[in-house]
Amino acid sequence: MRAVLPAGVGGAEIRNRTRQVRDFARAHAGRLPSGLCELEDPPTVAALVLLAAMDRQQTTLTRLDEPWARLRVKLPLCAAPRSRRDWAWHVIDLRVPTTVRPDAVLHAPTLRATPGGRIAVDLPHSRLVQAAPATGHTVAVGFDWG
Repeated sequence: MRAVLPAGVGGAEIRNRTRQVRDFARAHAGRLPSGLCELEDPPTVAALVLLAAMDRQQTTLTRLDEPWARLRVKLPLCAAPRSRRDWAWHVIDLRVPTTVRPDAVLHAPTLRATPGGRIAVDLPHSRLVQAAPATGHTVAVGFDWG
């Protein structure tokens, strides 16, 4: 078996996978699994969606007016999406906190499920900070991350 496995596969992993296959075969009347995905359940993850890791094909964030922004995001409909049919577009109108100035640039938020079954939104933003008057020191214009 070692000859057909990729380099670096250790004895412990071979032993553990062999046990998984044996247990699967016992539970399914001797049938062998079609692959590793059939041996394992879908991974469990925290109820947190970090949209900053998504690209513009999957999420857009538009400021509608001072108190509102609209998030359009493509999210999976199941724990282990396998095709396009397992994804759907969702439009979420967000009330922007009053502490976020109207000229602030909104960035991709993080969505979290709360214990009460609601969705909490962490909405990062930035705003341009004006350079200080020239005093002989070099001052860079940057962003103040909210």
